[in-house]
Amino acid sequence: MRDKIIYILFDYFCYLLYNTHDMKRGKKLKYNTIIPYTNLQQDVVDFNISPIKIDEKYVYIHRNPFYRFFSFLTYWLIAKPVACLHYKLHGYKIVNRKLLKSVKGGYFIYGNHTAQILDAFGPTHIIKGKNPQVICNAQNVSNGLVGRLIRMWGAIPLPDTIAATRNFNARIDWAIKKSQPVLIYPEAHLWPYHTKIRPFDDASFHYPVKYKKPIFTFTTTYQLKKPGKKPRIVLYVDGPFYSDETLPAKQQREQLRNWAYETMCKRSLNSNYEYIKYQYKPSDSTESKNVDKSDNTKLNKTNKTNKSISTTKTNITNINDERSI
Repeated sequence: MRDKIIYILFDYFCYLLYNTHDMKRGKKLKYNTIIPYTNLQQDVVDFNISPIKIDEKYVYIHRNPFYRFFSFLTYWLIAKPVACLHYKLHGYKIVNRKLLKSVKGGYFIYGNHTAQILDAFGPTHIIKGKNPQVICNAQNVSNGLVGRLIRMWGAIPLPDTIAATRNFNARIDWAIKKSQPVLIYPEAHLWPYHTKIRPFDDASFHYPVKYKKPIFTFTTTYQLKKPGKKPRIVLYVDGPFYSDETLPAKQQREQLRNWAYETMCKRSLNSNYEYIKYQYKPSDSTESKNVDKSDNTKLNKTNKTNKSISTTKTNITNINDERSI
């Protein structure tokens, strides 16, 4: 009974922290919720948070010793215990975590973005003994006190300006020199409980090529525990994958991207339970384009028919009463 009370209180605490919403309805996600989407790169979750602008004024690397000490303290006293407790209470399972120990120094790890609280706290539990740096959107560091804590714990928001990009790259340099792993969600947007891997390009794979570091993947899967209830979550770690340095940089990026995507797709087949359903719904502009395309096809057919009729009329001049329309 005590464990159940702790579980409920902790779940409520996490909900207050991150406030998971479905698409622009302001309600907590429930079993069999249908989320419509128009394309696989769409942001389907509305967090009701106005993102701050990440420009040249945003501090990516804090050199103040008091700030660093407070970051260290809160990471090990808050972030780590919360992550461990979250995993324990929900019964998450991590397969092949020991593979991460095979690499000394920094590396890059890519994962599917399908679990809000898990993706936020997960890296601190998956990767032991290190403070993973997580590349994220500006919204993640814009949520008041929680946003400030997330910055302290290793969040690296994507830049909005060229000047900020230089500082962003300097932060990645700093992380690799400090032998810290860098975590990237190549799908970019959160799709809660999604059981498939969405397509992603090779843009983010230029980091491991640039720094000549290996990559790992972790794939979150959703497996049946009890119908109508939240699924059991099992994470699979795979790697390390090294690019062929004899190839040009572009081909190395493609190679790493293909390995990551194919590995994650294979692991995602272990998902056997859809807690949330995603339904494709074409936008009005798409429907309009389809209608226009259909109309053009019909028009072309009509023109061909008229041309054929005209030719027939010319060739059969003696038969005025026989026309085909």
